[in-house]
Amino acid sequence: MLPGPATGLHDAFDTLTAPGDRGLYGHVFHQWTAALTAEAAVRAGRPDAGQWIRRSAAASPGNPIATAITNRAAELARLGTCWR
Repeated sequence: MLPGPATGLHDAFDTLTAPGDRGLYGHVFHQWTAALTAEAAVRAGRPDAGQWIRRSAAASPGNPIATAITNRAAELARLGTCWR
């Protein structure tokens, strides 16, 4: 049986928040990683999703794509939209 969307979303969140040195790419893609982590937290139905959205909003200024992803995560959270 294939895993459902929630399983994949929890896996995505776990991958994005795994400890370890991300090297140069960690610095280059920090804003994108923060935004995708916020969205993964919302879609996985994590109770701390609001905290991840706030972190992403603080990390995203000046990056219109990361800001758009963060705004989408915030709107999904506001609407209570997630896959479980």
